[in-house]
Amino acid sequence: MTPLPHVPGTCLLAAGNGTGMRLWEPLPGRLMHSLLTAAPVTNIVHTHGRTQYVHIGGPAGLATLGWPLKEEPS
Repeated sequence: MTPLPHVPGTCLLAAGNGTGMRLWEPLPGRLMHSLLTAAPVTNIVHTHGRTQYVHIGGPAGLATLGWPLKEEPS
């Protein structure tokens, strides 16, 4: 699990034995987002700076997500 800054508090990004990750709001126990991947996720790194990123890695390679996640226009 990796803690991520999120207004108004902190989120937890969790990856397990399955294929994907889940982003949780821990205090209410609310699932915010799920990301399904084609292979297991074995590493999660959050980088701070002017722009924040979440780097996820596993046997299939590496992906990078901008943080905070933004809603896509519908």
